[in-house]
Amino acid sequence: TMSDEATSPETSGVRDVTHVIWPETAVPFLLAESPEALAAIAALLPDSTSLLTGAHRREQHQDTSSNRTSTIYHSILVLDDRAEIVAHYDKIRLVPFGEYLPYRDLLSLIGLRRLTEQRPGFGTGSGRRTFRIAGLPGFAPLICYEIIFSGSVVDKTDRPDWILNVTNDAWYGDSTGPRQHLRQSRLRAVEEGIAVVRAANTGISATIDPYGRIVHFLPLNT
Repeated sequence: TMSDEATSPETSGVRDVTHVIWPETAVPFLLAESPEALAAIAALLPDSTSLLTGAHRREQHQDTSSNRTSTIYHSILVLDDRAEIVAHYDKIRLVPFGEYLPYRDLLSLIGLRRLTEQRPGFGTGSGRRTFRIAGLPGFAPLICYEIIFSGSVVDKTDRPDWILNVTNDAWYGDSTGPRQHLRQSRLRAVEEGIAVVRAANTGISATIDPYGRIVHFLPLNT
């Protein structure tokens, strides 16, 4: 819940901010299905300010037998100042055994049904894309370790002007993990020749210029 003191642009520290970026797994629920959370975000954001956040989203399906199913995606959502979702990106490189189970059909055939009958994992996004939203140059959205894949981080037919990387590095703790992940982000900035903005929920968050130089950063656990 949010206190009364934190539910207006004047008291939240974002009065003059045009775009707010939250990291991967910023909220532990389906944001689009929480009217209370959306109302709080709408109250928080100044006019013409957008929120870009990592979140899970659910997509409902209906088959020919009229059975309803759903797929959960690991996503980046773009919300306008009324907390309406105006764009979304679904992660395309899922973490094996963490976000999906590889070779599910084969494992089931050889008798490992107890393993394969667990939750089916996240759905896979449709591919690389360049986001174009009000007030920002076009950018490539990347979630977590998607940024480590050299040559596979931008839409080459519609090149972005910068890269947004939201990530959750919490499970690395105070180890080489968060530091290596940041260095991989610097390499992608150099390779693509464009800036990277990195929002990590336990650090290391940073803005990186096209030469791989860290311009601003928040250290680990900040």
